[in-house]
Amino acid sequence: MVKIYVMRILVAANCYNELPYIPYMVEYYRNQGCELLINDNYSTDGTYEWLMENRIPTVRTDTNESFLLQKLNLELTKAVQILKPDWVLYCGIDIYYFFPKGIKEEIMIAESKNCNLIEVNHCTAYNTGEDFQLPFYKNYFYVSLGRRLQMVAKFDNTLSFGPDALRVQSKRVHFSNGLLINYGMCKPPQEREETFNRRKKAWELGESKGHGVHYKPAHDKNWLWEKEKLLDVRKTNLFNLFK
Repeated sequence: MVKIYVMRILVAANCYNELPYIPYMVEYYRNQGCELLINDNYSTDGTYEWLMENRIPTVRTDTNESFLLQKLNLELTKAVQILKPDWVLYCGIDIYYFFPKGIKEEIMIAESKNCNLIEVNHCTAYNTGEDFQLPFYKNYFYVSLGRRLQMVAKFDNTLSFGPDALRVQSKRVHFSNGLLINYGMCKPPQEREETFNRRKKAWELGESKGHGVHYKPAHDKNWLWEKEKLLDVRKTNLFNLFK
């Protein structure tokens, strides 16, 4: 009997009160053949119950109502080390990856080059006054470009989660034309304010103020951005990845 090898691609994310958003994120990644692992930060809105009902592998980490990223990432690292997938995508409930031929195909390209990290383009999408609609990637198009990120990695025992990065020893990077979009700033202002308060509590507890530094200027503009100061991703070649 011939045993067929199936590559295990794991999407791993920290999560707090994401009930309106997580079904879209789960569907998106499952449709690309990915497994999921969620580290629930003791959500209070029914997110954890939804994860259980839908049989999503989940661990829970209590940070006393603050966004302690280092602690959350440590527990996420431990959980991934137990599962030992082939590849890992560091994600968020509002983060989506887009590749020309899909996630699995991009990983196979990296494998063929003997690479263990995939670096992607990265941008942040913003609420510019649109009527709130989901899923994010079909409704929000005004973005700012950020630095390229290394958040997709081949699993080995050295893998760990850092701020906006996966870390492995002896890294060999595949420089991809893919795109990561963070849609967190498209959420309603009251939700952003709650997240900002969790960030501030974490800073008071010693978390680096570099983790979430972008929340202060966003708060000052009441979580609303001007289209004229942003890039419409539909007018770039990046849009071809997900239209």
